[in-house]
Amino acid sequence: MSIAETVSGAFKKVLADRLVSDEQIRDTQDPMELLDPESLLRVVPRYMQYCIEYPDDDSLVALNTVNALAEYGRAKDPSNSYLNFKFLCDDDQRRAVVEFLIRAKGPPHYEDEDQIERAVKNWRKAIAE
Repeated sequence: MSIAETVSGAFKKVLADRLVSDEQIRDTQDPMELLDPESLLRVVPRYMQYCIEYPDDDSLVALNTVNALAEYGRAKDPSNSYLNFKFLCDDDQRRAVVEFLIRAKGPPHYEDEDQIERAVKNWRKAIAE
């Protein structure tokens, strides 16, 4: 299964509405800059989808998306609405995030493989906790 199928399958319901357009993603390249934390579950997967659809985009969207997923993976408090994306996801969605991060290793946008390894570890720990 391709990473596009994995992410779209896990987040099918939330990706159906395309809450954020490609243009909006290019304008706000960091999902952590979103003003409404209540929309994390609907917006962060769109950033992941954008990264998959535009692998040659030379903006900071991909780097910022990986950094955001790493930050969300480190979150310990589900009541922190700005960092609780991991807690909003079900196990299938968490597995999709893990697969996305694993495939994110390497240049041109994801050169910090140590950060990705830590993020993968944190997201895997969250599965079926």
